[in-house]
Amino acid sequence: METNITTAANRQHKDTVFRDLFGSEERKVNALSLYNALTGSSYTDTSVLELTTLKDVLYMNVKNDVSIFFDSRMMLWEHQSTRNPNMPLRGLVYLAQLYQSYVHKNHLDPYGSSQLELPTPYYCIFYNGDKEIEDYVVLRLSDSFKDKESPRRLLPAVEITATVFNINDGHNSELMGACQTLADYAHFMGLIRRYNKSMPLAEAIDVAMRQCIKEGVLADYLSSKRAEVAAMLITEFDQAEYEEILELEKRRIAEKAEAKGEAKGRLEGEAKGRAEGEAKGRASLLVELVRSGELGRGRAAELLGVDSHEFERLLEQQD
Repeated sequence: METNITTAANRQHKDTVFRDLFGSEERKVNALSLYNALTGSSYTDTSVLELTTLKDVLYMNVKNDVSIFFDSRMMLWEHQSTRNPNMPLRGLVYLAQLYQSYVHKNHLDPYGSSQLELPTPYYCIFYNGDKEIEDYVVLRLSDSFKDKESPRRLLPAVEITATVFNINDGHNSELMGACQTLADYAHFMGLIRRYNKSMPLAEAIDVAMRQCIKEGVLADYLSSKRAEVAAMLITEFDQAEYEEILELEKRRIAEKAEAKGEAKGRLEGEAKGRAEGEAKGRASLLVELVRSGELGRGRAAELLGVDSHEFERLLEQQD
């Protein structure tokens, strides 16, 4: 049974605090504020902002965080705590699905003789990891292309750009000043990383949450969703750590290529073992939160990535 839970937890998308803050219907005002900060506009009517976040598209075990349609623009937003040069590839998959949905919803005919009018896409990544990067970085899908020189009159069929904004303390002050929720979110996550250097993750999250509530940083949000936010953050930080471990293992495999299959099998086994251990830890935390009454069973099952029956069996196993 534990193996099934581990597999499901690795396969299913987990909600993130970023997605909850900027991608939910009840907090559309945050999405509009971030849109205004990015575009230099000052819109106030959230009723015409449409959340178009993908519901059923998985790529690299992750869904996109937030996407919106507003003012003839298609905005795709991602939060990243680890540097990933392959974000444009993910953007290609997401944007293709978003355009497919847009064409279908608006009954457009891509085979007609008239040129269609489509929303302009923008792909933004908000980075708050502990590796230093510039305020503003542009990633391009073409940087991954093997063929760097197009033959004759041929041009690459597609280009995707991802704009990375560093939202760590001291970076992009104009953007952060224009969107208080983004600044508060970045401050909160920064506190967790700082405290996690000297205390366990669960304790670091609790201390950071208490400090932010006291300082008035995301105070209403954190006060009303304390247990749920803690559960989401445990999952987020575990996933980020797992990705870093996996990347390190891949490098080691490359460096020890002469050992071939033996080294590869051993290192991949270690990475798999760590991932399974992290999934079990998340399951135990959620069970504890449910038993203490701080989190509902349905929400706990959703965060873990299993159905309600699977979660009930997990509760029975851990009695």
